[in-house]
Amino acid sequence: MTCISSSTRRVFSGNRFRTHDSTMLGAHGHDPSATAAFDQVSEFDRGRIVTYRDCGLSFKEIGSRVGRNQTTVTRICDRWMQEGTTDRHGRSHPPQCTTLREDRKIVRMTVTDLSVTSRTVAEHIESVTHHSVSVRTIRRRLQQSGLSARRPLLGLPLKQNHRHLRRQWCDERRR
Repeated sequence: MTCISSSTRRVFSGNRFRTHDSTMLGAHGHDPSATAAFDQVSEFDRGRIVTYRDCGLSFKEIGSRVGRNQTTVTRICDRWMQEGTTDRHGRSHPPQCTTLREDRKIVRMTVTDLSVTSRTVAEHIESVTHHSVSVRTIRRRLQQSGLSARRPLLGLPLKQNHRHLRRQWCDERRR
């Protein structure tokens, strides 16, 4: 939104107006620094970007309409295509090594085959995506989905009497 009055120009950027002298404006009549690097793209603008892209506009054309860099528009559209959301990622932790699609695949594998272990799932994901996923990550994704990884039974559970008799048998053989 722009309000023009004589030689100064008020440009609405983010949530505030900035006044710019006409001598500072670029060749296209707008100040290239009007959108500072720290101004975040609003949820409304992210929705506009995705809608413009669905209408077939180019990244460059969308950027000029929304007042954002072409790279920013591309990044938002890529996130929409890959993750189905335009929400910003918080940076309090490292990015996830699995996508939402891979997370669904992990859950589907464990639900369809109850004998599969988290190690088997990790090996399968690695063979398909060609990037390694730790066993701990698989367990974490299952826990987030309300499931748990199957732990293979390493030995028969023994009662106290069986344990005593087995130990006695081993002690006799040791001598």
